[in-house]
Amino acid sequence: MTAAEDNAAVVRRYRDLVWNNGEVPVIEELVDDDFTNFGIRRLGGHAALRHIVTAWRTAFPRPARGARPGLRRQTDIAGGEMAGDGGGR
Repeated sequence: MTAAEDNAAVVRRYRDLVWNNGEVPVIEELVDDDFTNFGIRRLGGHAALRHIVTAWRTAFPRPARGARPGLRRQTDIAGGEMAGDGGGR
């Protein structure tokens, strides 16, 4: 596997486990504690990211099964699927 493929696999795991499934303990495994969020670096990055994920998932809960999916790859959206809503119509 190339470095780019390894990185892509980490990003997929992060999207699927943390954002789509809410498995915030995985943050420690996938994200450095010194991460930068929108250009802002804070001490205790894991705690800050857990807070961000929890706040967003609370504000925007997952739809019922069969409804629109969680986060999608940018290529899916750019490809016209617009997160499964018929291309934005």
